[in-house]
Amino acid sequence: VDYNDGQPSIVEDDKLQFKGERYYFKDSIRLKAQEVFVSPLDLNIEKGKIEHPLKPMIRFGIPVFNNNGQKRGVVLLNYLGNQMLESIKKAAKISAGNIMLVNSNGHWLYSPDPKDEWGFLIKDRIDKTFLARFPKAWKHISGSQQTQFNTGNGLFTSATIYPFLEGLKSSSGSSDAFGDSQTYLPAKEYYWKIISHVPVNVLKSSANDLIRKLSFLVTFLVIFIAVLSWF
Repeated sequence: VDYNDGQPSIVEDDKLQFKGERYYFKDSIRLKAQEVFVSPLDLNIEKGKIEHPLKPMIRFGIPVFNNNGQKRGVVLLNYLGNQMLESIKKAAKISAGNIMLVNSNGHWLYSPDPKDEWGFLIKDRIDKTFLARFPKAWKHISGSQQTQFNTGNGLFTSATIYPFLEGLKSSSGSSDAFGDSQTYLPAKEYYWKIISHVPVNVLKSSANDLIRKLSFLVTFLVIFIAVLSWF
């Protein structure tokens, strides 16, 4: 069944695609009864190629058994990741810093520059990682649950997000349309980092603005105290 922009429709038989070679099917079919697989956030692939415009996706899978306990298939549900990423984009509009979401390897899932995103799937972006751009900052961020620190590149604030419930099964996924997951992960080992970066020039501008406001306040207080003293 296709979501079809809010008008769900059953796909006709002659338009169905074989998904048995995709990692999320293989990772789901291997599970026991009542176990649930959840994929990493990646991009939708149609007919062996990344769909454009890009469609971020999380997939939930559960194996299905008949009355004799025989495994018969998998039910898969797709969650459109853009709904979540749009909420980050809205928050970024009212933030003094640049808001970013990266995976545990430092690849951007959301960036102020869309050309930085999805480097682990798009071959000509493979070198675009947070680690490559901010190596010192990544050392702090990757080793901490949450942190805030200053570097020569500005102020960084980060927190770790565990998006999946305990007990769910996940994996590394695959950058190859028909490849296998490299590793299997319990939910507690799959995480993202949400990061705010306030560049040096913005910090200086904010500091100068604060100094101006404080100077005005101090001047007002000095005059006020002087008048009180005169009386």
